[in-house]
Amino acid sequence: MRRIGIISALDIEIDYIIKNVVLLDKIKQQYTHYCCLYKDMQLVIAVCGIGAVKAGACAEEMVNMFKVSTIINMGVAGSLDDSLCPLDIIIANKIINVCTIEDGKLVINGTVDLNLDRLMTIVDRRAIEQFNITYGAFLTTHTFLMEREKASGLNKTVRCVEMEGYAIAQVTNNYNIEFYAIRCITDMANCTASIDYKTNERGAAVKVGRFILDALH
Repeated sequence: MRRIGIISALDIEIDYIIKNVVLLDKIKQQYTHYCCLYKDMQLVIAVCGIGAVKAGACAEEMVNMFKVSTIINMGVAGSLDDSLCPLDIIIANKIINVCTIEDGKLVINGTVDLNLDRLMTIVDRRAIEQFNITYGAFLTTHTFLMEREKASGLNKTVRCVEMEGYAIAQVTNNYNIEFYAIRCITDMANCTASIDYKTNERGAAVKVGRFILDALH
């Protein structure tokens, strides 16, 4: 039976999934891991908290304790692409890490290219089409980004911003296991981001949860 790990930063991001799977056990170490049954697979679900340090530590614990073959980082994100709207879902094909700001601009401190060749072995193509999924590069930052201009000097293919993906990708690379980052847009990462985020957070969290459960096969 396949064992797939799911990591999110916030409790609200896993609520829909937890309510729609069979909970077998709840194991608490540094992080709480929900061991669940869904269709013909085991899911190990954890909330890491916000930020790269917590995300990396959670992924490391999950891999070592549960020997998952795949980790999915799911949740919400801010858009850096005007073609994306709130409640759109995007899957990462690259994650760019930035950790410092010089002269008001973000500075790249590493990139990870994600291989999506095996995505269809765990995800139903019909769900990809039904939810109108798009692909693109994610930007992992260490602070909340509410000024899109700070990202203006980066690769124009960067489509959304989050805070955990790069750290989890590094862990999965070290253990040579599959990794996918899937996010639903809450806001446009601009001056209205805090208002838009609060408005769309629950709807975006439910939608990305629905997609993951519909898509897993």
